[in-house]
Amino acid sequence: MTMAAEYKQLLQRAPQPIPKAPWLKAPAPSKGARVSLPQNIAHRGYKASFPENTMGAFRGAVDVGAHAIETDLHLSKDGVVVLSHDATLKRCFGIDTKISECNWDTLSTLRTVRDKNEGMPRLRDLLDMMNRPGMEHLWILLDVKIDDDADDLLSAVERTLREVTPTQHPPWHHRVVLGLWNTAFLKAARRHLPEYPMVHISFYLPYSRHFLAIPNLGFNVFQKVLVGKGGRRFMQEAQEKDRPVLAWTVNEERWMEWCIAQNETFMSSETLTVNGRMIDGVITDDPLLFSHVCDRCEKTGPTKLQGWARTRSHIEMARQVMVIKLLAMTFFFVRVWQGKFDWFGYLEDHQE
Repeated sequence: MTMAAEYKQLLQRAPQPIPKAPWLKAPAPSKGARVSLPQNIAHRGYKASFPENTMGAFRGAVDVGAHAIETDLHLSKDGVVVLSHDATLKRCFGIDTKISECNWDTLSTLRTVRDKNEGMPRLRDLLDMMNRPGMEHLWILLDVKIDDDADDLLSAVERTLREVTPTQHPPWHHRVVLGLWNTAFLKAARRHLPEYPMVHISFYLPYSRHFLAIPNLGFNVFQKVLVGKGGRRFMQEAQEKDRPVLAWTVNEERWMEWCIAQNETFMSSETLTVNGRMIDGVITDDPLLFSHVCDRCEKTGPTKLQGWARTRSHIEMARQVMVIKLLAMTFFFVRVWQGKFDWFGYLEDHQE
């Protein structure tokens, strides 16, 4: 089956196209500003100051002005959608057991190793928080992990979103974005949640580029693979197709400034101002730091180093990027070999 046929089949099975999500886009620059600031998206909540993926981390992110919360989904043994990056409880809760082997009654009693005062929340707990007055502006990016069966997990997400009635406007499908890693999960999401906007999560640009064929699908890409000519071309093509581009995970000030610098406007002539927006949102462990960096850059623009300091910074950043890109490519092909990533739909087609 050709790539074009694969996507035609995918779109035909779905009852409607993937909806656009204009609220994912970076806002236009404020009057007099030369930069369109990316949205501030808290990675697993305010992870820099709280145990990750906990209600404390989510509330902390809201308190420091995050526009959105990114969190991860897994499924308990009895079908409850819980918020955890890992498939096991070892790192965050100190128990060497898989989440899929535990019922919610057991998971609800656990407390984090870090600070020892936070439990594991469910998706419905986060939705309940978003239902409170004053939270209308907040949206969620759901990183749908690929450890569980795609249909089992996404049907449970569908059920949870249906059961928790939104008391604040807008409705959930204007506040929740599905982050999907591969074709199998994308197809399952189209079956169960066709009215929800979706982004493809990736750390390998050739795989990301493959998904540009799907109309309205956004992108959540590992930030350092966006550095360089290939990344610039990808961002330009995505923005030309009106696709939101998010960058994860950005914790150093210099990389935060790099993301902001991609959105600088400039004068192409005496009368024409060009919008250079490339990155719509930055996913960070430290939303407070990113907020401070945005405030500074909005007033003065990203820092412009000169002389040797500029050269040294560029050399170090280039070295870091080269290492990361090599590791990302290697890990991608390992995941293909493991059957987790479907190489351009090829593996999935031949397994059916």
